[in-house]
Amino acid sequence: MCPPLGFFYIESYLEKYLPSAEVFISTDLNKILDWEPDIIGVSSVTENFSIACKNIEILKKSTEVPIIIGGVHISILPDNLPHECSLGVIGEGEETILELLKLFLKYKKFEESKLKDIKGIVYRNSDGIINITRKRPLINPLDKIPWPNRHFIDLLGITHTISSRGCPYKCIFCSTSTFWNGFRAHSASYVAGEIKSIMEHISPPHIKFFDDLFIADKKRIKELADFVKKEKLCPEHGFSCFGRAELMDRDMMEVLKQMGFTGIAIGMESASPAILKKLKGNSTVEINQRTLDLCREYDIHTTCSFVIGTPGETEEDLRKTYEFIIQNEQKITEIEICPLVPFPGTELWDYALERHLVSYDMEWSLLEDYSIFTQFEPDRYIYLNESMSFDTFRNYCLKFLELYRHFLNKSHDVYGAVFGTGKGDAL
Repeated sequence: MCPPLGFFYIESYLEKYLPSAEVFISTDLNKILDWEPDIIGVSSVTENFSIACKNIEILKKSTEVPIIIGGVHISILPDNLPHECSLGVIGEGEETILELLKLFLKYKKFEESKLKDIKGIVYRNSDGIINITRKRPLINPLDKIPWPNRHFIDLLGITHTISSRGCPYKCIFCSTSTFWNGFRAHSASYVAGEIKSIMEHISPPHIKFFDDLFIADKKRIKELADFVKKEKLCPEHGFSCFGRAELMDRDMMEVLKQMGFTGIAIGMESASPAILKKLKGNSTVEINQRTLDLCREYDIHTTCSFVIGTPGETEEDLRKTYEFIIQNEQKITEIEICPLVPFPGTELWDYALERHLVSYDMEWSLLEDYSIFTQFEPDRYIYLNESMSFDTFRNYCLKFLELYRHFLNKSHDVYGAVFGTGKGDAL
């Protein structure tokens, strides 16, 4: 969905605090091996963990250098450390990688006796037993981390940036709060400086904030909007971000419009009050509707995501969501239909684990994110809802697929005009 900003942050962090370290970033295993690194790092989310393990096996057959794995999956399930890996990094990576490289530079290897003093890692001792070290404190303030080195921009020339880490909310399907353990944000001046640098060196048509929840701190957003307006930093086709309906009142919409926002993605989840409460706790259908009305009023394009397959969901609940989308067709630019996935570190994972629908040694690709709904594979889907037959669910999937395709064509028309793409091109 965006360039590997996590690696880019680590690269810029090392460039500042350990300039003797050289970093090479690639998805091509042959290029990695040709570069002849001293250490190899791999990052993986849960649904790609099986792929990561296969790539690690391939690498290990061709090199004896230490391999480190990081990312969401190993952070939440450290006992899944592959045998081919020397160790895993748990949670935030910059400080941990810095310490590990300093250790390696000193001893030319990862001494087991020294690893126990490195916070935030997992490794196997000489007896093959998993050891998890003490938790590493989060980097504070975040501004200690330099802006990421940007090696390329991605699809349509859009540049992604991340101005905060974590989310203050705890939805039952999201592992963000478990992974980040709280919400922290870069200062408004730091973010403004990064935007200024992007505009001077790249000047993309659009900048997307890839934060889990960009608008969590209204005061910071107001300060940032003032910077952007004063310095005239808004790209030609504005900004977009991920939002949350409860936070998008008229005051917030004024600030976003002032800053130059043209799009926002919102997790609507469901038009059933009972299901919405189960998924998000404090949100309501009325708040979702108010948010759509405000976005339409302020001419901000909306990408709305809806979750299906929640435990306890009925055919009536699905019908309400379907009708909500139809009724708001003119206010929604594009939709995501997301079959519910029980990712590790979530309340849903515990629910699925109790029912033996998932396990710690499962085929992780079964937890694929199907938000690109045309790629949904019902036969591989782990269905969590015991209240409704899978056949009924599958039939509704077909109805939602028709809607999804309709909005996909509609969004091509909108964004094709904005970014100059031909209809039918990938967004």
